[in-house]
Amino acid sequence: MSLYYNVTQRVNLQDPQCPKLWYPVLKSVGILREKDVAMLMADETTMNPKEAEMALYQFQKILLREIAEGKIIEFSELGSFRLTLSATGMVLCEEVSSACVQKINLRFQASQNVNDLLQQTKLISIDKLMF
Repeated sequence: MSLYYNVTQRVNLQDPQCPKLWYPVLKSVGILREKDVAMLMADETTMNPKEAEMALYQFQKILLREIAEGKIIEFSELGSFRLTLSATGMVLCEEVSSACVQKINLRFQASQNVNDLLQQTKLISIDKLMF
């Protein structure tokens, strides 16, 4: 498996006075939409494409509902999804309320399987590709 990257010059946002440095930036090679995933699922299972599409729709509906109820959703091979908060801290415990919450975030934590897969990925500079 290979991932492609571009080389981009960027400012250090923590220290704008520093000179710009060059960084590798991942380059997407496309978008896989829900219908595409359903077709791939149908190819690898006994489901037809419409059944696979419906299964994905139901999966998304259940995932969102259960996350919104405060549950952690864990997939053994993939990782887990959970909610976190960004909030303003208060000096006194009694001052803490829901008004302190600035934002609710959805976080994904990759499983060890995913981390291992990513470590095995070969990185290729996009300018090395032959078109």
